[in-house]
Amino acid sequence: MYNITSELGLSTNFFTTDMTYYTREKPWMLSRLARVRVMADKTGNRRFEKVRDLEHLHQLSSQIINGITIDKTKSERLDEAREKMEATGLLKVSSSSPNNLELIPRRISKATAVRAIMDKYGIPLERTVAFGNDMNDLEMIKAVGTGIAMGNSPQILKDEADAVTDSNVENGIGNFLESYFKI
Repeated sequence: MYNITSELGLSTNFFTTDMTYYTREKPWMLSRLARVRVMADKTGNRRFEKVRDLEHLHQLSSQIINGITIDKTKSERLDEAREKMEATGLLKVSSSSPNNLELIPRRISKATAVRAIMDKYGIPLERTVAFGNDMNDLEMIKAVGTGIAMGNSPQILKDEADAVTDSNVENGIGNFLESYFKI
């Protein structure tokens, strides 16, 4: 992944539980919400370190839990990187917006997390509901009893979902739940 994104001039950020490693530039282009969600520790701080080379990244590999490649311009470079990364078979590549690639270990996804919770608490499939609004939610909405796409989702997600609700800014989750539970 390092070689692919480096060759294409893209910056990739690798996350551990308390550190962000970056290949070209610090990831300030992430939204404020994303920075809070994936980059801050319990005190709201995060340390950053530049990846020196591939050997340095190999030394960190056991600590890295995921990564993200961002291209502010959504150029063809990102599509090319996705194609090359998927061809390796080493990672699951998804996106939470048109200008990024999320790099996740092959056997990990939102679907595996939902299944783990279902197993742990003995929740039957037919009693599970999940909401999603982008392609990184596709596996999850297919893995639950009722998968709901938000109104602002890409068409492919809407096509795969059991239902479509209003967008997140139109109270889509609340509207769906009120209707579903007849509140």
